[in-house]
Amino acid sequence: MTKEPIPWAMDLHGEDAAPPRPEW
Repeated sequence: MTKEPIPWAMDLHGEDAAPPRPEW
């Protein structure tokens, strides 16, 4: 994961859904 707690990342709960991962 990233260093900072990202809202959309936590909302996904580990799912590769709609939002793209810019830092990943």
